[in-house]
Amino acid sequence: MSSVNVATDNRMPWRFLVALFFGQVANVMTIVVPMMLLLTFKFMEITPDSVKENFGMTAGFSTIAVIIFSPILASIADKTRNKFGRRRTWILAGGFLGGLMLIAVDFATQVWMVVVIWCLVQVLYSVVANSIFALVPEQIPESRRGIVSGAMGVFAPASVMLGMTIMMSMANAALLIKWAIVAGIGFLAAVLVCVMVKEAPVPFKSDENKSTSVLTQVIRFYPSPRKYPSFTWGFLTRFLQFLATSNMTFSTIYLIEKFHMTESEVTAKMGLLAMAGNVCFALASIGSGWLSDKLGKQKIFVIAAAIGVGIGPLVLVFATSFTEVLISNLISGIAGGVYLSVDMALITRILPKKEDFAKDASIMNIASSLPNSITGFAAPPLIAAGGFPLFYAVFSCFAFLSALAVLPIPEMQKKETLLPLNHSS
Repeated sequence: MSSVNVATDNRMPWRFLVALFFGQVANVMTIVVPMMLLLTFKFMEITPDSVKENFGMTAGFSTIAVIIFSPILASIADKTRNKFGRRRTWILAGGFLGGLMLIAVDFATQVWMVVVIWCLVQVLYSVVANSIFALVPEQIPESRRGIVSGAMGVFAPASVMLGMTIMMSMANAALLIKWAIVAGIGFLAAVLVCVMVKEAPVPFKSDENKSTSVLTQVIRFYPSPRKYPSFTWGFLTRFLQFLATSNMTFSTIYLIEKFHMTESEVTAKMGLLAMAGNVCFALASIGSGWLSDKLGKQKIFVIAAAIGVGIGPLVLVFATSFTEVLISNLISGIAGGVYLSVDMALITRILPKKEDFAKDASIMNIASSLPNSITGFAAPPLIAAGGFPLFYAVFSCFAFLSALAVLPIPEMQKKETLLPLNHSS
């Protein structure tokens, strides 16, 4: 048996898709819902005069923590050898410990406490994200990754919609209850992933006990740009894309300051934006993933979607009513769904080594999380200099640059006929 199995079974992996749904719930809801609502409410509770600054600082430092610790934990996860399965082990551990940290946020009484605990939340759930991401190339053949990535694109907004619906239904509940509900759902979802995913233990290789210097490990950690240029271009396009979309973390503050909404009003409006945008996101994601597989093309979808994501924030530059905010949200939802669906399939295609799927996936996830750190620190001075119009105009430009970064990546090869997976022992 190979040390790492890369799937060659061309059948539709329905059981795996169900597991991915729960995985996205465990990973997305637990981060996005607090970022959209709960952290802002927490800072309104303990530092009402500096919500924007403390929110930005927390987002910034937590992303730095993910950048430092997530690849290390992912590399350890790649080397995990036990009967339960290396991916399932880290999904379960990250889901449980991350849930405890979510609840702990509510007990923080100082800004530094919120920052430290939220850093732990982000790092722990990044372990879950990396492990789920690594399962795709390990268990799904290339010819099915477009539709599977599209399904993941549907599941992500579905989990956000579920979370926002729950928050809207308990708008007047204590903040602790809201944190606990999100944490509990995230942990339950992680458990269900472990139940649904079939994962054989990875045999120990004789050369794994050979020691290497720390310097050698650091040098080899990032795949060589000369040997694997597509990986670096993929990192860059994803980084720029997520930098463009990271402006959405300030949506709650934007609505409160521009339209003078109360906590209950902004919860309802954010819920409406999440539902409308995510429906568009889901439909665009599954449709584009299927069409990408059908045509055997990925780059044109990613480029067009990146341009669309750049157009969305430009609407907010001139917005004078909530209707225009909703229109911007719908544009961003459609373009974001197409991008995330096909880009995910593209990224799994250009991961260099099958033995390092989780480690390389964690590097790609840095491209997704690093923008939050930059935005957290850059947004307050940008907004102070030119208000939200300048903020949105600057960040829309990053999406257009993201489209340009896709051009050097080779297009996927034409599909080859895949042999059924041999299930014999």
